[in-house]
Amino acid sequence: PISDGGIAIDFGAEIQLRRPSSNVLALPLVFSRACPGGTVVDDFDNPASGWPVGENNNARVQYADGSYKIEMLRKNQWVAFSRGDIWWNGTHFLAHAAPRARYQGTIGIVFGLNEDWTDFYSFEIYPAEELWILLHYHQGGWELLDIKPTTYVSLQSPFQIELRPKVDGGGALEVASGSHSFITIPKINGRVGLSASSFDLPVTAYFEKYIFSGENCDPMEVRSATADMAPNLAPHPTLEEMMREMNSSVLD
Repeated sequence: PISDGGIAIDFGAEIQLRRPSSNVLALPLVFSRACPGGTVVDDFDNPASGWPVGENNNARVQYADGSYKIEMLRKNQWVAFSRGDIWWNGTHFLAHAAPRARYQGTIGIVFGLNEDWTDFYSFEIYPAEELWILLHYHQGGWELLDIKPTTYVSLQSPFQIELRPKVDGGGALEVASGSHSFITIPKINGRVGLSASSFDLPVTAYFEKYIFSGENCDPMEVRSATADMAPNLAPHPTLEEMMREMNSSVLD
């Protein structure tokens, strides 16, 4: 809070100041299909903030150490989790992530997610090899869209991944980390979430902050009633498979 009744919101790369409008008469209104807007800032101190917890054969997930902790239990696995927030006319979706030393896997975000995990996009950072990866899961399998080296993330320090509208982008979105843009993509609506994968063990991902801002759901839908996790999907491609496919496309 700031002195004039406004608030300052820390988005990592920038701080936005928001103040109440003066001379406004507020009346209570009730809509049968209300779509909540505003900003969600979750630092994972509250275990009731809406993220799934529990354990299956692939991962153990919990609120721990002031973070959302994803511990992979088997190698060559991919897991993802969603609060159910729906990107429709969003302005920020940002995740602060912190891999630990010897982290042999990816940390990422999911977006464009439909209701049953049969269609979504996965942007992943592989900090040990300083790579970013964009995949599309649809029609029962994974499609590699791009994989590139990056010097903006590493195992040495936490980093952030952000989905945001591209400035003067004609409605396009960009996936970025601070001032650096990884890739520009067409606008894609749908639920958002967090992910982790293991190429080897040990792999433990810590998400330290989740920020979601804007008119955050499709006017024809409401936020999912319960948070959920990705079901058993087709196997996530290995790093070797992705590098081989990308090299083959370059040669073609």
